[in-house]
Amino acid sequence: MRRSSSRRQPPSRVRPGLALAASHGRHASHFVAAVNRPTNARSNGSVLPVFLFLYVILTPDAGNAIIRDALNTVQTKPYTRKNGATFGPYPHTWDRHDMEEANALLANIALPATASYTDLRAILRLHAEHAAVAQVISRMDRLRRAHGQSAFTAAQVTEFVRESVRNRSRLGFRQHRGHLAMTIQRAKNWEFPNVIVLWPHTVTGSPEHLRRLLYNAITRAQEHCTVIVLGQGRLNGAPFAP
Repeated sequence: MRRSSSRRQPPSRVRPGLALAASHGRHASHFVAAVNRPTNARSNGSVLPVFLFLYVILTPDAGNAIIRDALNTVQTKPYTRKNGATFGPYPHTWDRHDMEEANALLANIALPATASYTDLRAILRLHAEHAAVAQVISRMDRLRRAHGQSAFTAAQVTEFVRESVRNRSRLGFRQHRGHLAMTIQRAKNWEFPNVIVLWPHTVTGSPEHLRRLLYNAITRAQEHCTVIVLGQGRLNGAPFAP
């Protein structure tokens, strides 16, 4: 894999839209990383999963209040350019760990301690718009037809849901609305066509650690990466300068 090249650009030249909205009204600096490398390929021949969201927002600190506030704003607020044209809002979803995703799904399903396949199917069908639940219904039906299993416990169904969520996440089929936001650490081994990195002042660590973290964020992008640095005068220090 070739190292990503980057060039500093003034804010007025940064690609408009979500990146502009995310830094609107904030003391922020920008630079653009032009990523040049074969799609979905590594120099050692390995292949990474590619997720085709319009934009993926990466940050080293998902708990930063300024970042949360900025993303909540761009999710609901339209913006107006000088020529009168409007852009936004930009809905997004925070990516969660598989267990969090499964538990959030299960919290809305009232599972009896033990029930027949027919009764459980009726319960789960109320939530079958979630692909993971639809897969669980299919799995239970296969067990019923192939092995004669006519009843299932809540513990079994719970584990079926968690396995389905894990499998879909591994294959890149997790359901999201709009753009996707996640931590840089969470994005390890994933790739996306377009990436926006929100870099807050709360990131801590040695200069080498910060450089590796930023490098990992930029190289998640296949085509285009915009880095927004929150705070003034921070491009003169690590990880943006020697």
